[in-house]
Amino acid sequence: MWQSTNWRFLLPDPANTVSLLGRPCTRTLEGHGIALTPPGSSEPADVILADPSCLAAAIRRGADQIIVAGRTPARRLRRHGYDVTHVLTLPTQANPMLMLPLAHPNAYRYAFDNLVFPRTLLKRVRKRLVGRTLGVITPPNLPIFTLAQKRPRAPFFLAAAVELGVPAQSHWFLRIGQGSALTRCSFFVFAPESTRPGWIVKFARFPGCEDRFDADERGLTLAREAGTIVARHAPQLLGRFEAGGLAASVETAAAGKPLVDVLLSSGPRRRKLALIEDVAAWIVELGVATLAPCESTRGERSRIEKDVQPFAEVEYGADLLERVQDVGAVLQHNDLGCWNIVVDQRHFVALDWEAARQHGFPLWDLWLFLSDALATLDRATRDERPQYFVRLFRGELPSSAVLFSWTKRAVQALSVPAEAVGPLAGLCWLHHASSERKSHSALTKRGLSTDVPSRLMLSLPKLWFEEPGLGPDWNRWND
Repeated sequence: MWQSTNWRFLLPDPANTVSLLGRPCTRTLEGHGIALTPPGSSEPADVILADPSCLAAAIRRGADQIIVAGRTPARRLRRHGYDVTHVLTLPTQANPMLMLPLAHPNAYRYAFDNLVFPRTLLKRVRKRLVGRTLGVITPPNLPIFTLAQKRPRAPFFLAAAVELGVPAQSHWFLRIGQGSALTRCSFFVFAPESTRPGWIVKFARFPGCEDRFDADERGLTLAREAGTIVARHAPQLLGRFEAGGLAASVETAAAGKPLVDVLLSSGPRRRKLALIEDVAAWIVELGVATLAPCESTRGERSRIEKDVQPFAEVEYGADLLERVQDVGAVLQHNDLGCWNIVVDQRHFVALDWEAARQHGFPLWDLWLFLSDALATLDRATRDERPQYFVRLFRGELPSSAVLFSWTKRAVQALSVPAEAVGPLAGLCWLHHASSERKSHSALTKRGLSTDVPSRLMLSLPKLWFEEPGLGPDWNRWND
């Protein structure tokens, strides 16, 4: 369990010192600003992390907070003045995505219904059984830990968020950011009797990440100012704050299921395709509502010329930017994959507007979204994605008709010259590959991750400019 340090976000105060009783911690606590008290030290620590076999020793120390790996009987701890919370971590304690307090049934049932999607029949049956009985009967072998506190209070981020409208008495669960160490975490917060979240408290795991929240604020401001067509499909920022030296914000909650999980579910294909087309239609509407004269792309063209093209790892036409000079600008989300869309029946919300641009190029959001959504719908694996991308844009797949149809609609609605479509696509893939390299470089410089960048994103420029039937003169969409 102690390979993860995400337990620290459930405490009422940031932990500065920790004592370990039992197996050693395999992740450096000091990297998170937490000092480990030496073995045998009599100095009190903010929290004790204990294996079940060391519970008696932890109680004898009299710490205000004890976290025990496993579900420890509450009666024993209560006899010594502790309030007890059992927390389920999914999928594992070593690498959690969700942390669900069992004392908050509305919250964990929502999480089970909307954020847990097993891929096999056996696991789906197990999920259903666990979701119905959890809190009454606890199936064995679930990854649960016990949080014991002498002075129980809300997690420090939630306490600080009260000033921004989050209820002081609330139910919640924690979703751990995935993908990289800079990905933020989010508390889903429920009013005490509500079955749906009302607020999202988003926070950074490391100091010095205020720029991500600055970018979020800029993007959500752009979405709000663009009018109801955009704003009704974006969260509302309620405010920003800092707690424990970490940046945080409060947004209205987007209730529902991640689109990627809906597309991978066992529902009818036609219903899933209808969701995809709903989002595609909105992207086109967004472009029409925010369309600005072609002169407005001057800043974007300059950015690409200075920050993208010189670092491209593929040969491409030197006149790409000249060929898109007559293209108007649109508000661009700029990271509109299925991972950033939540759906509730036919309503959807686009999340994470931190990369948004007021005057970006049209069609970029549409192509990024459709290439990801259609590949997900068609269940293309990670290894299959590069070739799927080529065949999709070359018109060799049944789903190509969807891509081409929406490309035509967007081109007509936004008055994009047909001869500029291929160059626009090339610039789109050059940009996303460049962004992926920069994100990985930022992580490496901070020493936060050694994960390799997305192989698909890095490969898109090479695929686009070297595969037959694609490239700056691509016109299969118009056949």
